[in-house]
Amino acid sequence: MIFSMVFPIMEACGFFSLRLLARLLDSGCSRDPNSTKKTSIQAYVNLYSGPLYLMHFKYSALLNVIFVTMTYGFGIPILFPIAAGSIFVLYVVEKTMLYYSYRLPPMYDERLSEAVLNMLYYAPLFLLGFGYWMASNKQMLSNDNLFAKDRQTSPQTTHHTVDRVFSDDLDQGPAWPLMALFTFLLLNRLIGDWFMSVLYKCFPSLQIGDITLDEDIENYFVSLDDKDRNWSVEEDRYQTDKLGLQILTKHQKVAMIESERRKEQILNSGQRTQIRTLQGCHSYDILANPLYFDDFQYVSASVKDREKFIIDDDDEEGNDAVQSDIVRFALNLAYMNEQEAKEFVFD
Repeated sequence: MIFSMVFPIMEACGFFSLRLLARLLDSGCSRDPNSTKKTSIQAYVNLYSGPLYLMHFKYSALLNVIFVTMTYGFGIPILFPIAAGSIFVLYVVEKTMLYYSYRLPPMYDERLSEAVLNMLYYAPLFLLGFGYWMASNKQMLSNDNLFAKDRQTSPQTTHHTVDRVFSDDLDQGPAWPLMALFTFLLLNRLIGDWFMSVLYKCFPSLQIGDITLDEDIENYFVSLDDKDRNWSVEEDRYQTDKLGLQILTKHQKVAMIESERRKEQILNSGQRTQIRTLQGCHSYDILANPLYFDDFQYVSASVKDREKFIIDDDDEEGNDAVQSDIVRFALNLAYMNEQEAKEFVFD
């Protein structure tokens, strides 16, 4: 447990040292930002950007600390301040890394957090169950309850068996409050939902209905920030004019144009000085997701002078954009009819 408290610091320092060493080897210990051995922009970005933020590893470390503490904490109380220290260190390290090291974290939905919260429900059961077993074992509380062994090699006799739960130990303090709470929480976990459904049928006024949240945001197109709107407009314009692909429907194009006027009206009205915008990936287009357009080496048409960011395998500079165009074509092959697919050639 003490190791788990210092491990986040060791991990952050260790991986930072490895990244720093790789960057020094790449630049030849030069301070010139243009000094690099990388032959592509993406390889350079991958080296000099921070690590990915993998939230499931952080949740795993947190669950490990909590469940070990709850399992053995009743018998080893020092685990509770150690666990508090571990959680504090993990919070400080991750908060610092989010600001100064990690790349922009992906937008996780609520499923991962809800899964962790459901797991944490069992932590008090571990504390109460194992706590009861320890508290009901009188040999852990006093040396007056030790039993002599017939021989030195004989196993230690405790007389602490499961059948005593329902006989001698049931009314013994401080064990019985732990058993009572354990039973209550276990029954709540097993039949709590069924009991509440029956209670709501008998007393409908107790049930809290669905709450409609007013997030006070505009429609999708108005809620796009300038960068996301420019991405959608430029991608659609380029794909339509150059490649014959349709990204936005006619209705969406009209809505995009009207959203500009709506946004100006809101800003000029003085009602709100700032419009709330969507965060993270604004589109289901796979090439709008940073994790995917990095892997596909795709440079968006919304990037100014995109050809300067693309390196291909020939000396002709007028066809560099084809490297990214091919990616867009390949990802949309499924939308071609059979005849078009048969006649399509990667040239």
